[in-house]
Amino acid sequence: MENVNEEQKISKYNQALSALMRLDGLWQEFIRRMLEGKMIKARFICDRIWGELSADASEEDIVKNNEFQNTFVMLGQDINKKYGKKIKEQYGPDDMKEHFDKIYEQNIYTILNQYETFLRAMQNKQGKGSAYLSKDEENLD
Repeated sequence: MENVNEEQKISKYNQALSALMRLDGLWQEFIRRMLEGKMIKARFICDRIWGELSADASEEDIVKNNEFQNTFVMLGQDINKKYGKKIKEQYGPDDMKEHFDKIYEQNIYTILNQYETFLRAMQNKQGKGSAYLSKDEENLD
């Protein structure tokens, strides 16, 4: 019985380590994409980070994430209303997406920074980030 309990602890440890490694890789890729100015790809990476964190998300976090998702959609709709017709007329329907994406990327930076802050705070709150201090570590001094 004691051996089974030890195996469960090891399994949980390995799963937690794997999740942290996936998150770290996603954050590195997010930063790389932001520095390259590839905001749409950075946004998709944030969606994957949310996917890693969502299983342990509070109701408040779910609501906040939905607000960010709605903001991204509304931004796209606003750009389409403002520039869609002009882009289509100037570049034609075949090149429309490329030019729409450029305008979208120019407008999404601030929202992405706010979304990043939200996701990192959520990660820390869940004990999966750098601000975590377990009860076992409290008296290591």
